[in-house]
Amino acid sequence: MHEVPEDRKYSDNHLWVQVTGDARVRVGVTGHPREPGGVAVRVALPGEGDAFEASEVFCTVEAAGSAPRALTLPMSGTVVAVNDRLAVSPADVDDSPFEDGWLAEIAVDKPGQLGGLLSPRAYAEQLRGAG
Repeated sequence: MHEVPEDRKYSDNHLWVQVTGDARVRVGVTGHPREPGGVAVRVALPGEGDAFEASEVFCTVEAAGSAPRALTLPMSGTVVAVNDRLAVSPADVDDSPFEDGWLAEIAVDKPGQLGGLLSPRAYAEQLRGAG
């Protein structure tokens, strides 16, 4: 069974979103599905102050022997912090996706967009259905 923490919401493209404050969230990748090449070897993060619309690519994760995987943000917002640790330890995205492997903190422009995310239960059901 895949780990699906109860204190987050999830996107169809396997990102988790954790509310950390008023209209502020922390975003990371769940690690499902795992890249065929294995553990992440490079993470290209956005810059602090960068603004994104929902469904816009904000980051890429590259596993050994695989093309970079483009990650799209499930809500509109501005990057207020990034996990600089991933520059020296990109494997944290896979090894500790819900703790040390977070990607960025976002000041959400349209908090109503968070309502379109999956609950932990719905995301776990989606994973079970994917086999």
